[in-house]
Amino acid sequence: MGELFEFLKSAVKQLISNKTRTLMTMLGIIIGIASVVIVVTMGNGMTDFLVRELDSVMPNTGDISMNVNKTTERITREDLKEVKERVPDIYGITPVLSPEYESVKIKTKRGSYLAAIVGRSEGGLYAQGPVMAAGSYFTEQQVDNAARICVINDTDADKIFGTRNCIGMDIEITIGAKSATYTVVGLRQNTASVVFSMFDDPGDEYMASVEVPYTSYCADYNVNADALTRVSVYAHPERLSELSEQARNVIAQNHMIRDKELIPLRVYEGLSDVFGSVMNSARVFMILIAIISLVVGGIGVMNIMLVSVTERTREIGIRKSIGARTGAVMIQFLAESAFLTLLGGILGIVVGLIAAKIGCNFLGFKFIISPMEIVMAALFSVIIGVFFGLYPAAKASGMKPIDALRNLMSDVKNTRVRGGLTILGIVIGITAVLVVLIVSDGYEAQMKADLNKRAAGIILKVDQTKTDKFITRDVLKALEDLYAGDIYGIDMLEAVGGPAMTVNKRGKDVTADLFGDGEALGYENAMKLIVGRYYSFEDIYECNRVCVIPEVTAKDIFGYTNVVGKELPITIGQKSYNLTVVGVTESTAWDLDNAATDCYFVYLPFTTASEFLGKNPDQVVASCKLVLGHDSVDDALKRLSSIAENLLEVRGKGAITITREDTMSGFDKIIKAIKYVGSVIAAISIVVGGIGVMNIMTVTVTERTREIGIRKSIGARTGYIMLQFLGDASRLTFIGGLIGVALGLGLSYVACMLVGFPFVVDPVMVVLVSGASVVLGIFFGINPAYKAAKLKPIDALRTD
Repeated sequence: MGELFEFLKSAVKQLISNKTRTLMTMLGIIIGIASVVIVVTMGNGMTDFLVRELDSVMPNTGDISMNVNKTTERITREDLKEVKERVPDIYGITPVLSPEYESVKIKTKRGSYLAAIVGRSEGGLYAQGPVMAAGSYFTEQQVDNAARICVINDTDADKIFGTRNCIGMDIEITIGAKSATYTVVGLRQNTASVVFSMFDDPGDEYMASVEVPYTSYCADYNVNADALTRVSVYAHPERLSELSEQARNVIAQNHMIRDKELIPLRVYEGLSDVFGSVMNSARVFMILIAIISLVVGGIGVMNIMLVSVTERTREIGIRKSIGARTGAVMIQFLAESAFLTLLGGILGIVVGLIAAKIGCNFLGFKFIISPMEIVMAALFSVIIGVFFGLYPAAKASGMKPIDALRNLMSDVKNTRVRGGLTILGIVIGITAVLVVLIVSDGYEAQMKADLNKRAAGIILKVDQTKTDKFITRDVLKALEDLYAGDIYGIDMLEAVGGPAMTVNKRGKDVTADLFGDGEALGYENAMKLIVGRYYSFEDIYECNRVCVIPEVTAKDIFGYTNVVGKELPITIGQKSYNLTVVGVTESTAWDLDNAATDCYFVYLPFTTASEFLGKNPDQVVASCKLVLGHDSVDDALKRLSSIAENLLEVRGKGAITITREDTMSGFDKIIKAIKYVGSVIAAISIVVGGIGVMNIMTVTVTERTREIGIRKSIGARTGYIMLQFLGDASRLTFIGGLIGVALGLGLSYVACMLVGFPFVVDPVMVVLVSGASVVLGIFFGINPAYKAAKLKPIDALRTD
């Protein structure tokens, strides 16, 4: 123990004797550790923020439903009460009632608006966040009494009332031909507007969100409150599956149902789980990039320890000649490097925590510190010191006493090793930046290539509060003809459809969900055809009875995949129809998940679906999207508004809105954010490498002090001396930059090929990165060069 203390004491003494060198070497470790701490701490805060916000938008939910095609039993109010009594650990249980086909309008003193209405019980409080922005949610007594009260979002209050001080104000809600007046009792915070602002679609028509007691909804709009088909259970995520299963068992027992297929349960993973895993992956990615700066800092430690070994060669020889063991010498140098990085690590943790605290406060994140992660950061700094101190320590301990006393170390070799390590730090930094930028660009290019056909479009909407006109088939045909050659198709913003009944050729009854849409369905949903075709605009215009089905639907109903030309029997109510299958697509995870519960999707022209549901195909479309390539959108936008007004005969009424949609915009923001943040973190390693350049150049100036004195005494100008040292520093970073660019391009190419991304290289970016390496050398070489240039000849010549 005493020997170890002596080693540490010697290490401290040695580091103090070279304060400037020690501080610059520590600075690289400080920056590296601080970067890791900032990424970890702010990542914790950001993840917590997203989890809380997303849980309030879409929490973990257990959905219990009755299979209406296989049983006449329905969920009742008594079932809900028994679940609450017998499964007390749930947060809440609620029906989810909303009109399937009728439009909803609300009216206040300020005007009329479209709305989405949902009927819930008091358990609906947990459908978003349990904390209200103002007022209160429904109580059990209010639900039992079918009180005409409602809850809206705070942002909707701004729109429909002009104020958030609207508790007690009335809203007239009209569904179809029935109207009722409800009083606002509470405001929810519209967290979705915060979380999903980056995905906002400017073409989306404004629609308010209104929640009412399900009993009031049933009483006012002729719905049987004791014939519910679906309820949602909310509970702690870790117990959601267990408690949802218990709730299902209670309902099943009440109705004496033994077959679980008659009362299916689906547990939905909340958005927070999905986005949380994405954020964790991004955080790990950022941490790995930040660690690169630590590696570069470690190289700086190795470099400076090699300088220390060279300077102390004679001391090492004396110690070994009087009996110092090889292990003792090695431990001494390891203790110096470990203590240097430990001290840098502690300071880096402090700096990182302060910076993270400021950042979290600025962004509104919680400041979450993980003690274990802080301890790991400190431990990692020591590991960096030991690892990068091994080579210098081994070199010192391996010296022969006689050679060390004669100081026979090769200056040329030392200079080459020193230069090589300095260049290596720059190489790693430049390589990291290029890999992050190029791979991110490749990922972005791949995503755009995959989504290009559905990534851009023009949204055409008719305001039903200003006109009774609809977008008819003739209007759509005129638009198809107008943009012939540029348009991929028409997409419905709201599909026409509903549940139906299909009879399998093998005699098995299964549920089919009709999904009536435009012919751009495949482009918009990235569906991949296996065989056949998508239905065409002609099929839409003529209301042809054709359909496209997923492969799982084909296999389960027909027994094989290639069913193009086969008839698919559909029963809706008391009527039966036959649809001709014209295409089969690859099954998605959603298709497979639904097929497991005997529910299958059938895609067909929206006009055909309208006829099946007893609707006029020319009176169902109030909004649609023209799906075009990116290059065609801007030109189309310039003239579509007046064309649409003429076609619909609504000129001057302000009933038409035309907007551009780009589904890549939100993803672009995320990709660019990760790319630029990753690049900044990677660039920190270049800065650390630059600090290493400054440190080594300072050592070089010290070693060449006598040379500088001689040169200045025979007439060398101050500016010439300064330019020479700036040139030396720039040469080191330029060489490192060139190697880093070559290595970065090579590694990026390999990475892109391995993951299947396009290899996208921006020549301007490569030139800028290369140029930055020269600027780096000049910037970090200024101080040592200035120090060399300002040396007085007499003082320099006196230096030993």
